[in-house]
Amino acid sequence: NNSLPDDEKVNQASLIKVCLLHGIGKARLYKPCTSEWHRQNQGKMYEFNNELVSMRVGERSVYYALSHGITLTEEEYSAIINLDKSDDKMAEHHNSMLGDLLKTAAIFAIKHEKNKK
Repeated sequence: NNSLPDDEKVNQASLIKVCLLHGIGKARLYKPCTSEWHRQNQGKMYEFNNELVSMRVGERSVYYALSHGITLTEEEYSAIINLDKSDDKMAEHHNSMLGDLLKTAAIFAIKHEKNKK
């Protein structure tokens, strides 16, 4: 955000908020594996939580935020929801600057983690 021209910078509080909240939808996607055999023989410590209603991570992140009293602007909501919609051309080409910065930050974080290994 700091390297953008002044007329393209986004609200820093919004940027921090979406960066912190965009991934909370992953929190309950997995639960401890209850099968001792799978734990011992396959090292499978967690399994997918099939009890959850089907939602994308961004959708679930927004749901968790809103259900815990966090308010989001339309732009913040859109940035989080559209982050994992790579197959949606409307979301890809009509994203806000906040959404684009969130996507860029996510890409940099993934590449940084891969380069550490």
